[in-house]
Amino acid sequence: MRFKHPPGALFDDGEEDGHGEMAHDERLIGDAMAGDRQLFARQYAAELAWKIVEPISDDTSVLPPYKPGT
Repeated sequence: MRFKHPPGALFDDGEEDGHGEMAHDERLIGDAMAGDRQLFARQYAAELAWKIVEPISDDTSVLPPYKPGT
């Protein structure tokens, strides 16, 4: 999607793809404003990821010792 914007605006990087030399956060904000959902997870995917990660991150058990380099 293309926007009208003045030269030198935040998202005017001089590249046709709109991504050129933008910082990562600028690209993310630009994609969000343009409606490009490629870099964003849907709510159900985020909730499923947390169902997998949360039990691991909440586990406070101590790992058994192991030999360095193994």
